[in-house]
Amino acid sequence: MWATDLHFLLFQNATCCAGYFGPSCQECPGGAEVPCSGRGLCFDTYYGNGTCQCSPGFMGPDCSQCQDPSMALPACNTTHPTCETETSGCHENAVCKVNLPHAAQCTCMAGYHGNGTWCTMNVDPCHREDYGGCDGARASCQYTPPRVTDLQDSLPVCSCLIGYEGNGTLCTENLLDLVSRLPQLNYFQTKLDLAEAANTTDLMESLGQNTTLFAPISKNYASLDFSNLVVTGDKLRLPDTNPSETPTAGDARESIESPQKLPIKIVTALGGQQINITVDDNGQLYANDVPIVVKNIATMNGLLHITESPISSFSVHEAKPSQIRGKSDSTIIALCVIAVILIIIIVIVVAVLFVRSKKNGGFKIFNRSRSTEGSDTSVSFARLNALEDDENSSYKGSDSAKYDNPIFNDPDNTM
Repeated sequence: MWATDLHFLLFQNATCCAGYFGPSCQECPGGAEVPCSGRGLCFDTYYGNGTCQCSPGFMGPDCSQCQDPSMALPACNTTHPTCETETSGCHENAVCKVNLPHAAQCTCMAGYHGNGTWCTMNVDPCHREDYGGCDGARASCQYTPPRVTDLQDSLPVCSCLIGYEGNGTLCTENLLDLVSRLPQLNYFQTKLDLAEAANTTDLMESLGQNTTLFAPISKNYASLDFSNLVVTGDKLRLPDTNPSETPTAGDARESIESPQKLPIKIVTALGGQQINITVDDNGQLYANDVPIVVKNIATMNGLLHITESPISSFSVHEAKPSQIRGKSDSTIIALCVIAVILIIIIVIVVAVLFVRSKKNGGFKIFNRSRSTEGSDTSVSFARLNALEDDENSSYKGSDSAKYDNPIFNDPDNTM
């Protein structure tokens, strides 16, 4: 009796939201948002048991089935689809299958892919004119058709044949072959003087050598020392970094504050030049402070790194007369400004020295220092002259002098 009253006192105001039932407020079958699948009523609230009272024509714990198996959802008032195109919704290149009590299921036929309501024919890219993007006779092209339920076609897989190196879309024999097949390096290739760099080019063609080449992509040079772009005996594979593709706040100050570069490795080129590989805070790689555009392009005898400009000494293209004039004018102006500044500095220094010399007797000291320059002999002669003058003056003043020596005294005045 007391327990019943206590339960009534504690839970008389307890309640659950619509779509929930029981002391723990569980969801009604079919979900709290659409109880009983929208085809019946749920006994919800705190005191409900969560059962569904289905509407006529429906059945099941959540009222999601038709009472008449021959009828089809959602309304249970029509028969199942006959898998005819106009009633099933399947594509003409799809197979229709009825799985009672569900609606028709559409599946694309072999040789097609899609969701069944649309089907696209599989196309082998290896049979296209471009050979699937693979490197012609130097690579193999493999195509694996997609599954009939895939929504996208498969991509070809390109692989270099034996004797070639690359990613399948570009397969090369050696570094020179690679340079000749990259349109971005056409200008660089024209500057390779095979007569002058015969040893270098022979070395690059040799399959027994591990060679690294730094080729510039720019065209603002007339000639360059090719041997200082080649490193022999080492396939210098650069580390994977993630250069920032989105501008940052520091990019606005790039012209004023260069990003800090951390050293990675220093190698020596065939011509003796040292190549310093560094990376900045953004992950950008540099060779002698020149940005590396593309890295680690593999060949059978080495690696190619493409730089923004030459990393060795090079001569610049001849400038146009107008450009030369502009540069010379600016140079003359700069020299004039420097000359004026130097003149002003000299005048200020002379004026300061003059004022100080006036105050400290600098000119007397200067003259004295000049008279005493050289050996000690000049000083001695000056002192001797001064002593001689003193003796002469003393001698002249001695006429009235009296001496104790009798030889010099007047005999008449003796005694």
